Amino acid sequence: MIRLNPLYKDGAVLQANKPLVIEGYAKGLEQIHACLSGKMLTVRCDKDGLFTLCFPALPVSLSETLFIEGEGSQLSISVRLGHVFLFAGQSNMEFKMKQEAHFEEERAAFTESSVYYYNVPQIEYEDCEETIPSDLEEGSWKSLDCENLGELSAVAYYAVKEYQSHFPQTPVGIVSCCKGGTIACCWISEEYARKSPAAMSVIVNPYAAQMSAKSREVTEQERLAYIDTSVKYYALREKWAREHPEMSLGEIKANIGGTPWPPPASPKSFRRPFGLYRTMFRKIVPYTFQEAVWYQGEDDTYHAEIYRELLPLIVGQWREDLKDSYLPFTIVQLHFFDDKPEKLWPVLRQAQQAVIRKLPNLRLVTTFDNGLPDNIHYPDKSLVGKRTGEILARKYYSCCPMAVLEEVDENHIVLNTEHCLELRLSGEKAESALETGGIPYRIEIEGSRLCLVFEKGTLPKRISYGWSNAPKAVLFNEVGYPVSPFQFEI
Repeated sequence: MIRLNPLYKDGAVLQANKPLVIEGYAKGLEQIHACLSGKMLTVRCDKDGLFTLCFPALPVSLSETLFIEGEGSQLSISVRLGHVFLFAGQSNMEFKMKQEAHFEEERAAFTESSVYYYNVPQIEYEDCEETIPSDLEEGSWKSLDCENLGELSAVAYYAVKEYQSHFPQTPVGIVSCCKGGTIACCWISEEYARKSPAAMSVIVNPYAAQMSAKSREVTEQERLAYIDTSVKYYALREKWAREHPEMSLGEIKANIGGTPWPPPASPKSFRRPFGLYRTMFRKIVPYTFQEAVWYQGEDDTYHAEIYRELLPLIVGQWREDLKDSYLPFTIVQLHFFDDKPEKLWPVLRQAQQAVIRKLPNLRLVTTFDNGLPDNIHYPDKSLVGKRTGEILARKYYSCCPMAVLEEVDENHIVLNTEHCLELRLSGEKAESALETGGIPYRIEIEGSRLCLVFEKGTLPKRISYGWSNAPKAVLFNEVGYPVSPFQFEI
């Protein structure tokens, strides 16, 4: 019996214009014949039954058949060839259209499209049936329509809506691999985590220590108690929202308390290191994508200083497993949110930018001009989604603007802005947008360059911009993308 990655089902979108790598299993040493878009391949399984098909880059096509035949079985799968995107991360990527601010108007205006999506089943712990929801659907490809629109990631919807406006004749596939409340270590293997001593000492080893300090019975009791507490809390919050529609979420929380978080450490917790890597991501590899979009980091802000090591692990692990060493990654930077002071959102934002500069084929989407101060799951995803789609389509730029320290002399600090032709200041008090330790300065802008002019002999030791959890965006490029927050030592 031939077995393939579960993404290879009727209705799948396969990546056009890139070599396709398809792995499967049959009997050991069995000969396999395959055909796709007129290209025929013959390979032999290894002794364990693994076979690998490597099709050349194929053109866009609205209808093809992937045919695979072994000595005793065969598969025939109806597919399309188009552009396929992997949308991954935590809750703000998972956030569905049915929760989004403009859902009803988007559904009402929806017209026929050639967008198809696959939501990877959220299996938290697969060695125990009780932790797999009884109503969990098996993954399948669906043609996006007004009936199922609500089940799609809102960021993915708006991104692909924008992207397809530039490629209207091309089928687009969306694979959504998301789970709210996850840290980066959930999405990598132990082997990769060991490449980062900081990840092991700050996250992995403490989690293991918590597990070894308690019996399995105790951790299970704590897990069930947390679930009960959470269910009661969210029911109370919904009741307050119905009875007090004039209140913001922050005002409601001031009355009933904050969300119970984080859940207790448990062998069954979806937050355990390496867990979702095995139960979700590994299920869909290898597969060929046009690009991956990663929106995650909110739950890593407690240890933001090590995200410079964590994010490259995600990129490296996923590129290796997807068998595409140069797979482009678009990183969605953390949005505006007035979180607890000990959670270091600006440090993590700068870590995201630093990794963009360090690794090849990464792009940044800045979003801190979007969000709500008291709701981490801001309901309007149209701006961040549209901006992501513009970056994917390279409508204006391949990346949002980032500042670099260009020149320092006795009374000038000059910054240049990448991915920008004309730097613009916007909003009240824009002239004091940069923090200089209280030292007065004057701003001069010429094209993409920003010059801070000081009195002679008064240069600050550090300058920063947007350096808070919920900063105000006042520096933009000419197309309206905010400049990524920064901090430079002088």
